[in-house]
Amino acid sequence: MTAVVIYNSGSTQKPFSVASTVAYEARKTDPNVTVLDVENFTYIHQGLPPAWFAKLWGYQVYPQSFRNFLKQIDVGYHLLPKPSRRALGVPLPPEVAEQRDDAIRSDLFTYLRTDRLEDHPFFAPLTARRMRKLSTPLFGELTRYLQAHSVDTVYVPNGRVAHQRLAILAAQAAGCVVRFYEIGRAIPHSAYIGHCQIHDREATQEEARQLEKTLTVEEITDSADQWLLERTTLGSTINPFSKTWRQFEGTVPDTGEKEEKKRAVFFTSSADEFSSYGAKWASQSWPDQFEAFTAIARVLEPQGVALSLRVHPNLVNKSRKYFRREMAGLKNLKNTFPNLTIVTHTQSTSSYALVAESDYVFVGRSTLGLEASLMGKCVWTTTPARYDDVADVRKLHSPAEVTERNLRLWESDPLGAQTFIAYWASQDYPFVAPDSQWCSWALSSPPFGLPIGNLFLPNALMHTLHLIRLEFVTWIQRRTD
Repeated sequence: MTAVVIYNSGSTQKPFSVASTVAYEARKTDPNVTVLDVENFTYIHQGLPPAWFAKLWGYQVYPQSFRNFLKQIDVGYHLLPKPSRRALGVPLPPEVAEQRDDAIRSDLFTYLRTDRLEDHPFFAPLTARRMRKLSTPLFGELTRYLQAHSVDTVYVPNGRVAHQRLAILAAQAAGCVVRFYEIGRAIPHSAYIGHCQIHDREATQEEARQLEKTLTVEEITDSADQWLLERTTLGSTINPFSKTWRQFEGTVPDTGEKEEKKRAVFFTSSADEFSSYGAKWASQSWPDQFEAFTAIARVLEPQGVALSLRVHPNLVNKSRKYFRREMAGLKNLKNTFPNLTIVTHTQSTSSYALVAESDYVFVGRSTLGLEASLMGKCVWTTTPARYDDVADVRKLHSPAEVTERNLRLWESDPLGAQTFIAYWASQDYPFVAPDSQWCSWALSSPPFGLPIGNLFLPNALMHTLHLIRLEFVTWIQRRTD
């Protein structure tokens, strides 16, 4: 049996640790495992800063450590060479080209940090052409490699962007079994390895339901409790936003009297990320999340329910036009509901404190909906979410569904949410090598100045300038309420 792990420096968070763990686990069932580097077919080169740059700041990068570690675990490494001129002119089959273009469009939303590609009428098409030119030859080159080496199983990271999607299609064309991997989701310092793309809502939830039949309730609840404890711990490696939050504490002043008023909290989501996930993530009829929140608040406010809203902390990293649209939406919401309490993206209030104090929790696709359900709260989603058919949450995907009847509280059962987390945990494999194997600092907390080293990686000037602009925009938005 022969297996190949598709890899490149931007394949996932902590690519060295994740890819080496996937290769190590694959080696348990396949005697011949190779990490196949497809860096020559990707537009963006990421990873660690150059060794010389790190040294200037008093740190070290170990450039050969990844390949050396693979040798230690008896795993091969091969850099798929750049395609020949002849290969560059070979057209893709129509169905493959269609999926490639769909993947490029998906990638652009994330790359440009926007939910509207029309915000970049020149830059978006130009970037798409470059992505298309570099990724297209991978299908043919990889298909030939897999067939020539009689590969049985191919591990693909994520599968959403162009070179990853083409790797899936090449593996299928070569008759290989496809498995997916990513950074772990439930266990700190781990890699996810599974049969489904992590963004496949239907397949992953079906897997979760099947897993429930094989576990005891105690096993499910223990796994979920550990995950929630890790998520709510300040500085958690699986919840990077918690680093800026205060200790889990209440936000409602303690008057010494029992709080009689019901409370509702809304959590905004990053719309750009989910704009890239495909049609199955876009079945809602709301123009945007603020329209949904407005309709819900119109029902709850006359009932005397106190309203609060938490802005997603990741708003600081979005494009300037996206940021302005979100801020305008918040302003309109506040004008409509003057008593609404808004916790901005810059505030250190713990989102878990807001959940703990609330009776109603409303989210789009935020993981906080899953966490709130774990905490026994009543949760409604205004868009499709990755857990919405397993966890005990209610759906409000259209204006017609926002009624007093549908907004009644119920006795929420956390078992569904617990099952979904147990499913995540069952597919996470602890890293076989720590960060110290690759560099002299913790990758989750890079020292001041080191991220600048990304500007010196071998990328196109257009991409480097894009990074500089994004950092400047982020600096401004981190200081804007």
